[in-house]
Amino acid sequence: MFGEEIPYDIEENNRTKAEKKALWEIAIGLQKTDGLEPSEYLIELANENIIGEKNYQQIKENLYNYYTDSNCTSRTKEADFSSLRISEILNTDSFTFSPATLIDYHRQLFEDVDGFHFPVGKLRNENLSKKQEVLGGQSVTYSDFNSIKSILTWDFEQERETDYRNMTKEEIVKKVMRFISNVWQVHPFREGNTRTCAVFAIKYLRSLGIHADNVPFRENSDYFRDALVLDNASLKLQTSEFLQKFSDNAFLGANQKLDREEMLRHTVGISEVRQETPEVCSGDEDLGESTLD
Repeated sequence: MFGEEIPYDIEENNRTKAEKKALWEIAIGLQKTDGLEPSEYLIELANENIIGEKNYQQIKENLYNYYTDSNCTSRTKEADFSSLRISEILNTDSFTFSPATLIDYHRQLFEDVDGFHFPVGKLRNENLSKKQEVLGGQSVTYSDFNSIKSILTWDFEQERETDYRNMTKEEIVKKVMRFISNVWQVHPFREGNTRTCAVFAIKYLRSLGIHADNVPFRENSDYFRDALVLDNASLKLQTSEFLQKFSDNAFLGANQKLDREEMLRHTVGISEVRQETPEVCSGDEDLGESTLD
């Protein structure tokens, strides 16, 4: 995507070119959570930003001009502007832990996309379900839209009381990603929840001294989204195994294989057990677990 030879000279914002490259790769990789791909023009602009030839405001102006004359689809435009704003947010170290920050990240990510047909920077005002391939067409049960504000407030208040000072990095990442998964399950926004939650997670963990590896987000963002789906699935399909693997790779330097086919085998295996032994799955929970083992 970007050139391999990245000199380590310091830019005006005290980030090296390698660091800027990593942030862009996270930003562009996260578009895969919604099946989006950026334009080649955005890649060119990103490279110019990495080497210090253009700042974020200039890239934004270039994109506006480009889409005035371009026939590119609205989804490509969404990928371009969302990538730009994610990189820009991640480029700063400022962070405030609050629901307002989460909501403002959503606004920043999508406010420049006129083809984004859902409320931007506003909580969802309708209930929804989404068919998920990794759940065999089922949907996660998201929060009722009437309760989103109160649930978010409660989740943030509970998380704010956590004392991370004596925890290991592994414990911190596990606890923070449990919180992020809970927020994702609320699904505060009509669309764009995974990208918004990912940005918040990266910024939050960075504020706790733990930095993200760009490679998992660059190469496996769709895995991250499906891991969140499975972490919040119905009881028989729910598993935190895949989210744990991704989190270990993204924040703890692990190198576990992130195999989406393994997710699908998990779902198919559970479904087959439910079809072949309905009396086990509906009645005897302990026996059901041993059957799956």
